[in-house]
Amino acid sequence: LVNPPLTGDLMHYEPTSLTDEDAPLSSRPVDTSGYPNVNAHQHWIDCIRAGVQPQITNARTARHVTEIMLKGLESAREGRTVAIESRL
Repeated sequence: LVNPPLTGDLMHYEPTSLTDEDAPLSSRPVDTSGYPNVNAHQHWIDCIRAGVQPQITNARTARHVTEIMLKGLESAREGRTVAIESRL
């Protein structure tokens, strides 16, 4: 398990190998200038208080991502392609 250093900056980490689990991660900073709030937790609280849906994270997106992850496990277990039914 690789634990990236916590620097306070938002970083995107990617594996450098899809077959070698010990390969180092590559990283690059994430540009958050287009988002309404850099503090995601505060943005979420502000959305709840205002009664509006967050622009990026919502239940529909979470359900879709969960389905993708579960279908990936099913595909690996059964050794076949598995269709993803939900759409964004």
